[in-house]
Amino acid sequence: MSTFNEMQTDAVVLSEKQPPTPGMTFQEAYDMSIRDMLSIRKTKRNDYVGNDLDDLRNYRSTGQFLGTTTYQVMLARMFEKLQRCRVLILENIEQAVSDETIADTLLDIANIALLVKAALDTGDDGR
Repeated sequence: MSTFNEMQTDAVVLSEKQPPTPGMTFQEAYDMSIRDMLSIRKTKRNDYVGNDLDDLRNYRSTGQFLGTTTYQVMLARMFEKLQRCRVLILENIEQAVSDETIADTLLDIANIALLVKAALDTGDDGR
């Protein structure tokens, strides 16, 4: 099994998100989103945990600081992202933060959800 840093999808080196192209199929858009998630995960992992082997270090240390569990921190972060989507999409508010699109926010939610799933799958106790 390859390590996260060795992962590639469809022989595409994960470096930056690809913009949607006109006429792409649903499956192509879905596959592109998966590649984008991996790319985002790789860059954010670098910024948030660096060389640490604990992929949840940022969530874990926040939980320790706040006196709560890693899972509660992760779920709170997802809720915050969902709230942003609700405001921008359902309330049709003009986006003020120019460097994070709704698509970026949705990919963040998906990545955090997969981090929670991986933690549960590996028996992480959330502390």
